Amino acid sequence: MRFFIAEAPPHQKAIHDGIELTRHVWLTPREILEGYNRYKFNMVVPTLVTIEELAHYKTIADAITATDKKEINAILTIMRKEKGELVEYMPDGRVFKNMPPSVL
Repeated sequence: MRFFIAEAPPHQKAIHDGIELTRHVWLTPREILEGYNRYKFNMVVPTLVTIEELAHYKTIADAITATDKKEINAILTIMRKEKGELVEYMPDGRVFKNMPPSVL
């Protein structure tokens, strides 16, 4: 997966294709994590890790500036099916269970 960051112009109107994306909402990274932790919505691990990183920045300018000299390394997880659950092991030791997609 690849993620891009950009500042949206003021009063930007978001639209979606109505097929793959059928609705949307503007949220801060912290609001996204709060919703995720309250089981309001699911995220795949790469998206969750990216949102966790973005939550550390106070402004979009801070987040964009942080990318100037950022070295991007591949994050290679290990996925296993254990006791009927899909388990994904991160290189930093974190473990995620039954995250979407839930098929192995």
